[in-house]
Amino acid sequence: MKRVQNMAQYDKIVIVCPVWWYKMPLAVQSFLDEYDLSGKTIYLSVTHGGSRSAGIEREIAASEPKATVSRNMLILSRSDTAKSEQKIKNWAKGL
Repeated sequence: MKRVQNMAQYDKIVIVCPVWWYKMPLAVQSFLDEYDLSGKTIYLSVTHGGSRSAGIEREIAASEPKATVSRNMLILSRSDTAKSEQKIKNWAKGL
């Protein structure tokens, strides 16, 4: 994993990942373990096969209790990802 050289310069963190068997991927947990995101706002976008977010926003909040996990999440079903370009753009503009 390539390290972020100066995480302090960022106040917003965007995590985009799939939900795997109702859990966040281990790579995301490794990222959260690696960095202190205190005082930052975390935005989450997930793809899923039927589980929606499966509560991984709560997992992230538990891993980073001094960060704010935004309720402005983008949740896409795997069956909708191919036709979601405009939805993704609109979500990203609102961050």
